[in-house]
Amino acid sequence: MGQCGDTINIQVSLMGDVVREAGFWVDGCAVTMACANAATALARGHTTRQVLSLVTPERIDEVLGGLPDDHEHCARLAVNALHGAIRDALLHKGDGWKRLYRT
Repeated sequence: MGQCGDTINIQVSLMGDVVREAGFWVDGCAVTMACANAATALARGHTTRQVLSLVTPERIDEVLGGLPDDHEHCARLAVNALHGAIRDALLHKGDGWKRLYRT
């Protein structure tokens, strides 16, 4: 959860070590939604290692053409959600069916 109460949930689908698809759900403002969209777009087609090192708040700010100072935290929230999704996907690689039953 972000400092303003916004939340982002990101899911990734891996093919080997490459992010094949990434999607998101946002409960928050338009800037948070734009940041989540940018983060998932940057992740698609890249290896998990590339995503973890290249998708940063600064890169999202650059892709979006700059963020208002009072919304820079939205980019950090999107990056944290994406990196968490990558870590979760790697941790549970090969047991996707079990995720349906995990709480």
